[in-house]
Parts: sequence; C-alpha cells; structure tokens
Amino acid sequence: MGSVLAVLTACLYGSGDFFGGIASRRNSALQVLFASQTIGALGLFVALPFFQPLFTWSDIAIGAAAGVCGLVGLGLFYRCLAKGPMSVVASISALTAAIVPISWDLILGNVPSAKVFLGMGLGLAAIVLVSIRSSEGETKTLVSSVAGALGAGLGFGMFFSILSYASSGSAPWPIVSGRVTAVMILVGASLIRKNEMMPKKSLPIVVGCAVCDTGANLTLLLALGQDSLAPVALLSSLYPVTTILLARLFLGEDLYLRRVIGLIVALCSVLLIATA
Repeated sequence: MGSVLAVLTACLYGSGDFFGGIASRRNSALQVLFASQTIGALGLFVALPFFQPLFTWSDIAIGAAAGVCGLVGLGLFYRCLAKGPMSVVASISALTAAIVPISWDLILGNVPSAKVFLGMGLGLAAIVLVSIRSSEGETKTLVSSVAGALGAGLGFGMFFSILSYASSGSAPWPIVSGRVTAVMILVGASLIRKNEMMPKKSLPIVVGCAVCDTGANLTLLLALGQDSLAPVALLSSLYPVTTILLARLFLGEDLYLRRVIGLIVALCSVLLIATA
C-alpha cells in the first residue's frame, strides 16, 4: 500500500507542477503562488482532525523557516515553468533538490556513499545535456530556465533539509506552519506592490494545482506511515516524469534525442540519490 501511495504522490506532485506552470503563463507568478498556497493551506486545515495534535513550538518555528525556503523555490519554479521548457525545469529542479540535503549532510561531517557521488556526477552530466541549445533562439530561454531551476531546486532542498529537524510525529503541523507563513509573506508582498491577489484567469487550473500539491503532501505522509523511507523516496521522486509527459501531451514540447537522454540521466541520478 505504501508503494501505491508513493506512486500517487509522484503523479500528484507532477500534475501540480504542470498546472502551476500553465497558470503562471496566464497570470503573474505572485498571483498563482498566493492562490495555490492559500487554497492548499485551507485543505491542510480540513485534514488536521485526522492527525494527532502532537507538536512543539520549535516544530512550528522549523516549519515557518522551511516554508520561507519553499516559497522562494516555488516562486522561481513557477517563473521558469512559465517561460521555459517544463521538461528541463522539472528535471533540473528535482535533481538539485535531491542534492542539497546530501550537501547539507556533508557540511555537517556525514560522508555520503559512493552511490550518492555517482548520482551527483550523473546529475551534472544531465544538466549539461538538457542545457545544450537546439537552436539559436532557444539559447537565452534555456540559460534562464536552467539558472532558475537550480535556484528553485536549492529552495526545495533547503525546505526538506530544515523540515527534517522537526520532531517525529509532529506532521503535518510543520507543513501547516510553513503554508501559513508563506501566505502571510505573499499577502504582504501583494499589498506592497498593490497587486490583485487572486488570479483573474485560469482559476480552476490554480485550484487544481493547489489540490494536487496538498494531496501529494498528505499521500506522502500516509506512504511514510505505511512503508520505509527508501521505497517511498524512490517512487515519489519520479514526479518529473508526470510533468514531462503532460507537457509533451498537452503542450507538444519537443523532446529531441539529446534532451531525452539528459532527462533519463537526470532521473537515474535522482533515483540513485533517493535510494542511497
């Protein structure tokens, strides 16, 4: 059952990323962020009665700090999805997010296994493969997309690294704290910039993004409760596949041979790191 929930998590995360990218092409990233985070926070509050009320104030603080990092990562992610190839952005951000916690452990003196170093090496090769331009006009877009995806992955990786310090059994309270913090920051940013908070276009798509993202968070927690970390991490880390397939199916994104090879190498890298 845990494996089924992990696969469902990957499908939901990937679908949420796709919906978020589509909405960001029709609205500002700030509007999409505010709507998706607010709706997602409401969804978490609805789910709270099904979880035990075990948390400490340090867990709330950890969740808030993680939420800030996740918000920065998500903002960069949506901005890149709006302008660049979704296949490239999804793969590189997922790869970077997988490497950041490893680097965090390395700084703390925990030497990773040879499998992790192999995965990181494959990851660098994948970034080069998917970043090589296919045409003169695509160069600037690709460079911007790769740089933004690296920044997004850094934000996501910091989110997971900080969240790992929350006490066991505290879920989903740190996530709730992170969402509330993110919404408060977005409200402040919207008031300062005097922008409308809710997107005028594609609201159903934004709702779909929020539902998928919140659902993925919940199924991930349920999967971890049913199975060990390794298989859950392995299967849920396949979420870029969903985004890539949806982008190909509905947007007709080109997947020429070099990029396909790069995407496969990137997924292999993520899987190696996830199972280390």
